[in-house]
Amino acid sequence: MHLDLENFNLMLEGKATKEEHLNWTEHLLECPACQRDFRMLRELHAELAPKPKRNFSGLWRVASLAAVLVLAVWPIFHSSSEEEIRPEALATPETLQLLEQVKQVNTRREFANWGDQHTVVDLIKRT
Repeated sequence: MHLDLENFNLMLEGKATKEEHLNWTEHLLECPACQRDFRMLRELHAELAPKPKRNFSGLWRVASLAAVLVLAVWPIFHSSSEEEIRPEALATPETLQLLEQVKQVNTRREFANWGDQHTVVDLIKRT
């Protein structure tokens, strides 16, 4: 017994009963000729199946609007003024003290959680 075109179509369209599907699948596992035919029909069925159309018009509109907004707002936020902040201006004693405190807190946290992600050697290297 070999499967015919109608059997293949019922399987491909998912219209075969559970019993038919089980019997035909068992046959396909044992019959190289039916395997070859089923493989060819499955590929043909996939090629002929209607492809869903994608509508990108809404996405293009949103992307275009975002690009226009970025180009319109960019000069406002990215002005090339003569008055730029230099790193030396930020290095005040208060700022340096705050950075040292943050470093100490981070070091304490690393020591408290050293077994989770770090080895003792890693912590010694950091200090």
